[in-house]
Amino acid sequence: TWLELLQRAPSIAFGAVLHNRPINASASDALVDFVLYTDAAASGTSTPALGGFLGGGFYFALHLEETDVAGPFAIPIAVLELLAWPVGLITIAHLVADLPGCLFSDSLTSTDAIAHDSVSSELMQFVYGILAELPEFEARCRAGLYVGHAYGEGNPMADAASRGNFALLSHLCAQLRVPCLRLEVPPRARALLPRVRNQHRALIQRNFVSLDREARCHPQPSHNGKDGPPTFTPLPCFVIATTTQLPPTREVEIPPPNPTPWSH
Repeated sequence: TWLELLQRAPSIAFGAVLHNRPINASASDALVDFVLYTDAAASGTSTPALGGFLGGGFYFALHLEETDVAGPFAIPIAVLELLAWPVGLITIAHLVADLPGCLFSDSLTSTDAIAHDSVSSELMQFVYGILAELPEFEARCRAGLYVGHAYGEGNPMADAASRGNFALLSHLCAQLRVPCLRLEVPPRARALLPRVRNQHRALIQRNFVSLDREARCHPQPSHNGKDGPPTFTPLPCFVIATTTQLPPTREVEIPPPNPTPWSH
Protein backbone atom coordinates (compact mmCIF):
# COMPACT_ATOMS: atom_id res chain seq x y z
CA THR A 1 0.00 0.00 0.00
CA TRP A 2 1.00 3.62 -0.28
CA LEU A 3 1.28 3.98 3.49
CA GLU A 4 3.78 1.11 3.59
CA LEU A 5 5.74 2.63 0.70
CA LEU A 6 5.93 6.06 2.31
CA GLN A 7 6.93 4.60 5.65
CA ARG A 8 9.91 2.88 4.02
CA ALA A 9 11.09 5.94 2.05
CA PRO A 10 9.11 8.91 3.36
CA SER A 11 11.18 11.96 2.48
CA ILE A 12 11.78 11.13 -1.17
CA ALA A 13 8.47 9.42 -1.87
CA PHE A 14 6.43 12.33 -0.50
CA GLY A 15 8.44 14.67 -2.69
CA ALA A 16 7.92 12.50 -5.74
CA VAL A 17 4.16 12.40 -5.57
CA LEU A 18 3.03 15.41 -3.55
CA HIS A 19 5.16 18.21 -4.99
CA ASN A 20 2.18 19.31 -7.05
CA ARG A 21 2.23 23.09 -6.91
CA PRO A 22 1.16 24.73 -10.18
CA ILE A 23 4.14 24.81 -12.53
CA ASN A 24 3.83 28.57 -13.15
CA ALA A 25 3.25 29.51 -9.52
CA SER A 26 5.43 32.03 -7.78
CA ALA A 27 6.96 30.73 -4.59
CA SER A 28 9.60 33.01 -3.14
CA ASP A 29 9.65 30.90 0.01
CA ALA A 30 10.28 27.65 -1.86
CA LEU A 31 13.70 26.23 -2.67
CA VAL A 32 12.72 25.19 -6.19
CA ASP A 33 9.72 25.64 -8.47
CA PHE A 34 9.79 22.25 -10.14
CA VAL A 35 11.14 18.78 -9.49
CA LEU A 36 11.89 16.29 -12.27
CA TYR A 37 12.37 12.63 -11.38
CA THR A 38 13.93 10.31 -13.97
CA ASP A 39 14.69 6.63 -14.31
CA ALA A 40 15.86 4.12 -16.91
CA ALA A 41 14.66 0.52 -17.11
CA ALA A 42 16.79 -1.99 -19.00
CA SER A 43 15.44 -5.19 -17.43
CA GLY A 44 12.39 -6.48 -15.62
CA THR A 45 10.01 -5.13 -18.27
CA SER A 46 8.97 -5.91 -21.83
CA THR A 47 8.98 -2.20 -22.71
CA PRO A 48 12.28 -0.71 -21.45
CA ALA A 49 12.46 3.06 -21.65
CA LEU A 50 13.85 6.27 -20.28
CA GLY A 51 11.10 7.73 -18.11
CA GLY A 52 10.42 10.79 -16.04
CA PHE A 53 7.81 12.40 -13.83
CA LEU A 54 7.47 16.16 -13.37
CA GLY A 55 5.91 17.26 -10.10
CA GLY A 56 2.45 18.53 -11.00
CA GLY A 57 1.34 15.42 -12.86
CA PHE A 58 3.34 15.18 -16.12
CA TYR A 59 5.33 12.18 -17.32
CA PHE A 60 7.29 11.06 -20.38
CA ALA A 61 8.73 7.83 -21.75
CA LEU A 62 11.28 7.27 -24.52
CA HIS A 63 11.32 3.62 -25.53
CA LEU A 64 14.60 1.75 -25.96
CA GLU A 65 15.40 -0.78 -28.66
CA GLU A 66 16.16 -4.37 -27.74
CA THR A 67 19.79 -3.91 -28.82
CA ASP A 68 20.09 -0.99 -26.37
CA VAL A 69 19.51 -3.24 -23.37
CA ALA A 70 20.71 -6.69 -24.45
CA GLY A 71 23.46 -8.19 -26.56
CA PRO A 72 26.98 -7.01 -27.43
CA PHE A 73 25.94 -3.39 -27.97
CA ALA A 74 23.83 -3.00 -24.83
CA ILE A 75 24.26 0.49 -23.37
CA PRO A 76 25.31 0.47 -19.69
CA ILE A 77 22.45 1.32 -17.36
CA ALA A 78 24.42 4.16 -15.74
CA VAL A 79 24.70 5.83 -19.15
CA LEU A 80 20.98 5.47 -19.79
CA GLU A 81 20.20 6.91 -16.36
CA LEU A 82 22.31 9.99 -17.09
CA LEU A 83 20.84 10.33 -20.59
CA ALA A 84 17.36 10.58 -19.06
CA TRP A 85 18.26 14.04 -17.73
CA PRO A 86 18.91 15.80 -21.07
CA VAL A 87 15.93 13.99 -22.60
CA GLY A 88 13.78 15.15 -19.70
CA LEU A 89 15.02 18.76 -19.72
CA ILE A 90 14.17 19.15 -23.41
CA THR A 91 10.78 17.50 -22.92
CA ILE A 92 9.66 19.75 -20.04
CA ALA A 93 11.28 22.99 -21.28
CA HIS A 94 7.99 24.54 -22.41
CA LEU A 95 6.50 24.02 -18.94
CA VAL A 96 9.22 25.31 -16.66
CA ALA A 97 10.60 28.35 -18.56
CA ASP A 98 13.39 29.86 -16.43
CA LEU A 99 12.25 28.55 -13.06
CA PRO A 100 14.73 27.10 -10.55
CA GLY A 101 14.40 23.37 -10.19
CA CYS A 102 15.78 20.06 -9.02
CA LEU A 103 16.72 16.94 -10.96
CA PHE A 104 16.41 13.61 -9.18
CA SER A 105 17.87 10.46 -10.73
CA ASP A 106 17.46 6.84 -9.73
CA SER A 107 21.22 6.56 -10.26
CA LEU A 108 23.74 7.90 -7.74
CA THR A 109 26.27 7.89 -10.60
CA SER A 110 24.28 10.57 -12.42
CA THR A 111 24.18 12.77 -9.34
CA ASP A 112 27.91 12.38 -8.75
CA ALA A 113 28.67 13.12 -12.39
CA ILE A 114 27.00 16.52 -12.19
CA ALA A 115 27.66 17.51 -8.58
CA HIS A 116 31.24 16.29 -8.27
CA ASP A 117 32.65 16.12 -11.82
CA SER A 118 33.14 12.38 -11.38
CA VAL A 119 32.84 10.95 -14.88
CA SER A 120 34.86 7.80 -15.44
CA SER A 121 34.04 6.17 -18.77
CA GLU A 122 34.31 7.75 -22.19
CA LEU A 123 30.66 7.04 -22.94
CA MET A 124 29.56 8.72 -19.72
CA GLN A 125 31.75 11.67 -20.63
CA PHE A 126 30.01 11.80 -24.02
CA VAL A 127 26.55 11.98 -22.40
CA TYR A 128 27.89 14.48 -19.86
CA GLY A 129 28.92 16.62 -22.83
CA ILE A 130 25.46 16.34 -24.40
CA LEU A 131 23.91 17.61 -21.19
CA ALA A 132 26.40 20.47 -20.91
CA GLU A 133 25.67 21.65 -24.46
CA LEU A 134 21.92 21.95 -23.95
CA PRO A 135 20.53 25.49 -23.76
CA GLU A 136 17.87 24.03 -21.47
CA PHE A 137 20.58 22.94 -19.05
CA GLU A 138 22.25 26.35 -19.17
CA ALA A 139 18.88 28.00 -18.47
CA ARG A 140 18.37 25.69 -15.48
CA CYS A 141 21.83 26.53 -14.11
CA ARG A 142 21.19 30.24 -14.39
CA ALA A 143 17.82 29.96 -12.67
CA GLY A 144 19.14 27.66 -9.94
CA LEU A 145 19.72 23.95 -10.40
CA TYR A 146 19.90 21.26 -7.73
CA VAL A 147 20.55 17.57 -8.23
CA GLY A 148 19.74 14.64 -5.99
CA HIS A 149 19.48 10.87 -5.77
CA ALA A 150 16.03 9.27 -5.50
CA TYR A 151 16.50 5.55 -5.33
CA GLY A 152 14.28 2.52 -5.75
CA GLU A 153 11.04 2.80 -3.84
CA GLY A 154 11.58 6.54 -3.44
CA ASN A 155 11.16 7.06 -7.19
CA PRO A 156 7.85 5.29 -7.92
CA MET A 157 6.42 7.57 -10.61
CA ALA A 158 9.48 7.72 -12.87
CA ASP A 159 10.01 3.99 -12.31
CA ALA A 160 6.50 3.24 -13.56
CA ALA A 161 7.00 5.48 -16.61
CA SER A 162 10.33 3.85 -17.50
CA ARG A 163 8.79 0.37 -17.31
CA GLY A 164 5.77 1.24 -19.43
CA ASN A 165 3.47 0.59 -16.49
CA PHE A 166 1.16 3.46 -17.34
CA ALA A 167 -1.89 1.83 -15.77
CA LEU A 168 -0.10 1.76 -12.41
CA LEU A 169 1.11 5.33 -12.88
CA SER A 170 -2.41 6.52 -13.65
CA HIS A 171 -3.79 4.61 -10.67
CA LEU A 172 -1.23 6.11 -8.28
CA CYS A 173 -1.87 9.63 -9.58
CA ALA A 174 -5.61 9.14 -9.16
CA GLN A 175 -5.13 7.94 -5.58
CA LEU A 176 -3.07 11.02 -4.83
CA ARG A 177 -5.42 13.35 -6.70
CA VAL A 178 -2.82 14.71 -9.11
CA PRO A 179 -3.12 14.71 -12.93
CA CYS A 180 -1.47 12.06 -15.06
CA LEU A 181 -0.64 13.79 -18.34
CA ARG A 182 1.79 12.31 -20.87
CA LEU A 183 4.28 14.63 -22.53
CA GLU A 184 5.41 13.93 -26.08
CA VAL A 185 9.20 13.58 -26.30
CA PRO A 186 10.30 16.15 -28.92
CA PRO A 187 12.34 15.04 -31.96
CA ARG A 188 15.44 16.84 -30.66
CA ALA A 189 15.27 14.80 -27.46
CA ARG A 190 14.62 11.58 -29.37
CA ALA A 191 17.71 12.23 -31.48
CA LEU A 192 19.96 12.00 -28.41
CA LEU A 193 19.51 8.24 -28.07
CA PRO A 194 20.84 7.41 -31.59
CA ARG A 195 23.83 9.68 -30.91
CA VAL A 196 24.69 7.75 -27.76
CA ARG A 197 24.01 4.43 -29.49
CA ASN A 198 26.37 5.25 -32.36
CA GLN A 199 29.08 6.56 -30.02
CA HIS A 200 28.85 3.41 -27.92
CA ARG A 201 29.30 1.17 -30.94
CA ALA A 202 32.20 3.26 -32.21
CA LEU A 203 33.95 2.97 -28.83
CA ILE A 204 33.41 -0.79 -28.74
CA GLN A 205 34.83 -1.19 -32.22
CA ARG A 206 37.80 1.03 -31.37
CA ASN A 207 38.49 -0.94 -28.20
CA PHE A 208 38.42 -4.20 -30.14
CA VAL A 209 41.03 -2.78 -32.49
CA SER A 210 43.15 -1.64 -29.52
CA LEU A 211 42.92 -5.07 -27.90
CA ASP A 212 43.92 -6.71 -31.16
CA ARG A 213 46.94 -4.41 -31.46
CA GLU A 214 47.95 -5.12 -27.87
CA ALA A 215 47.66 -8.85 -28.43
CA ARG A 216 50.13 -8.52 -31.30
CA CYS A 217 52.52 -6.54 -29.10
CA HIS A 218 51.87 -3.23 -30.75
CA PRO A 219 51.96 -0.17 -28.46
CA GLN A 220 48.75 1.74 -27.99
CA PRO A 221 48.49 4.89 -30.11
CA SER A 222 49.71 8.07 -28.47
CA HIS A 223 47.29 10.62 -27.06
CA ASN A 224 48.37 14.23 -26.83
CA GLY A 225 51.96 13.15 -27.46
CA LYS A 226 51.96 10.54 -24.68
CA ASP A 227 51.82 6.77 -24.91
CA GLY A 228 49.05 4.86 -23.20
CA PRO A 229 45.28 5.25 -22.91
CA PRO A 230 43.68 8.69 -23.01
CA THR A 231 43.01 10.37 -19.69
CA PHE A 232 39.71 11.97 -18.75
CA THR A 233 39.63 15.73 -18.90
CA PRO A 234 36.60 17.31 -17.20
CA LEU A 235 34.35 19.23 -19.54
CA PRO A 236 34.97 22.96 -19.23
CA CYS A 237 31.31 23.80 -18.68
CA PHE A 238 31.58 22.53 -15.13
CA VAL A 239 34.80 24.37 -14.27
CA ILE A 240 32.55 27.22 -13.28
CA ALA A 241 35.04 29.71 -11.88
CA THR A 242 37.33 29.88 -14.90
CA THR A 243 35.48 28.98 -18.07
CA THR A 244 31.79 29.91 -17.86
CA GLN A 245 29.40 32.25 -16.14
CA LEU A 246 27.10 29.43 -15.04
CA PRO A 247 26.60 28.98 -11.30
CA PRO A 248 27.55 25.53 -10.02
CA THR A 249 24.97 22.84 -9.53
CA ARG A 250 24.30 21.99 -5.92
CA GLU A 251 23.57 18.63 -4.36
CA VAL A 252 20.87 18.97 -1.73
CA GLU A 253 18.12 17.12 0.04
CA ILE A 254 14.76 18.62 -0.88
CA PRO A 255 12.44 18.69 2.15
CA PRO A 256 9.01 17.32 1.31
CA PRO A 257 6.20 19.87 1.06
CA ASN A 258 3.46 19.76 3.65
CA PRO A 259 0.57 17.95 1.96
CA THR A 260 -2.84 19.55 2.20
CA PRO A 261 -5.20 17.28 4.17
CA TRP A 262 -7.71 15.64 1.89
CA SER A 263 -11.36 16.30 2.49
CA HIS A 264 -13.57 13.31 2.93
